[in-house]
Order: sequence, then C-alpha cells, then structure tokens
Amino acid sequence: MNKVINRLISISFIGYVLILLVERILALILSVNNGGAYALVSNNVMPTIYYAIVCLSITAGAVLLAVPMYKMAVQLFKKKNYEFNYKELLLGMMILLFSGMMHTGWTLAPLQFVAYGFLIGSMVCVTVDSCLRNKNNYNSIFSVVFLTLFSMAIPVAYMSVNEATQVPFYTFTLLAVFAEIPLFGFMLFEFFNKGEISFNYAPVIAMVALSGSVVLLNFTSVSDFNWFVAIFVVLTTICFLVFEIRKFLKTKKSNA
Repeated sequence: MNKVINRLISISFIGYVLILLVERILALILSVNNGGAYALVSNNVMPTIYYAIVCLSITAGAVLLAVPMYKMAVQLFKKKNYEFNYKELLLGMMILLFSGMMHTGWTLAPLQFVAYGFLIGSMVCVTVDSCLRNKNNYNSIFSVVFLTLFSMAIPVAYMSVNEATQVPFYTFTLLAVFAEIPLFGFMLFEFFNKGEISFNYAPVIAMVALSGSVVLLNFTSVSDFNWFVAIFVVLTTICFLVFEIRKFLKTKKSNA
C-alpha cells in the first residue's frame, strides 16, 4: 500500500474514533437535564434504554480500540507502514457506531457527521489505492459509493410520534440498528481487505425491509416523515441495481 495512503487511513480511523467518542461522552453528560423528552430526568423508558446502549457502546468501543489507536498514532511518526488488523479495528469501530445511532437529549449532529466523514475518507483512500494499482477498478468505486449510501440508510433510534405503532416501531428500530451495523461491518471488512465488496442481496433486502419499516411505522404526517432515511434507502437500492445491471451487461457482452 502507498505510504501516504496508509497514513491517511490511519488518520481517518483515529479521527472517526476520537470525534465520535468525545461527542457521545459529552452527550451522556449534557443529556441528563437537556433534550426535553429525551433528557434522563424525564424518566421516559426508551431514552433510558438508548442511554444504556450508548454507555455500553462507548465503554466497549474504548476498551477494544485504546491499544490499536495508540499503536496507530505512534506508527504515524515512523517510516514503516502500519499493519492494519481490520478485524480488530472494525469490531471496535462498529461497536462504537451503535452509540452514534442512539438519539440523546444533547446531540451535536455536525460533529457526528465529521466523524462519519473520516470513516468515509478511509474508504475513499482504499479506493484510490485500488485504482492506482488497477486503473479501471470500477467495482471499488461502486463499492465505496454503495457503502456510504448504505451507512446513511441505517436509522437513528428516535422516540415514536405515532402512539398506535409504538411497540412495532421501537422493535423494528432496534432490529434495524442491531442488524444493519453488523452487515455494514462485514461489508467494510471485505472492502478493506479486497478493495471492493461482492454486492450480495442480503444486506440490501435487510436494509429495505428494516429501515423501510422504521420509516413507515413512524409516519403520521409529511412533517414527521423521515425523508433522510427514506431517500438513502432508495439511493442505496438504485446503486445496487445499477451495479447488478452493469455486471449483467458486461457478462452478456463477454459471452457474445
């Protein structure tokens, strides 16, 4: 791997972990009295569950990533490339991501997006490295676009605005988060090791079914509609279909 790209991936991983960790720790501290129904003092059941998940997530993530982050930071000042243990790194990073998917009384969304930007930046670095070695590696480009869209289609756990569908909404919200983040992690593991993903149907079907259900179950009016998740569900599906159509046409052309 190119030395500069190796350093940029290290910086991207460190940036993602540190920024998200700091934002989530501040969220825990400042959400005790802030955020209305989401404040801990409100004694609402679901926000309390979300806070518990955040606590477990950042604790486990910090424990798993402390040593790798330290070694990665030290290696930045040495001549040799850092040897990434993607299994170890992505396990900790995905566990930490669970905390980012829980809405809290105090959430600094722009800071979260900066953290996710660092993660996306690491994927772009892998694609650049892949394309430098193989100029026509369109699969890697499609992969980073698909992974970015897929990550945005994972719903954040909010409170229900529709009393009639509260139980199924919370059920599908937690199912979506706890199913789609591991799927995202598995795809990232494949991507960082191979420079591209295999574009299986399972993650797309799970994302459409779970994220789509979350959007529909909390829909009471246009103003309450979760356009962000809905748009990215559609865009992720379109990206997958475009790749599949391109692969079909390419196979058909080579067999002609």
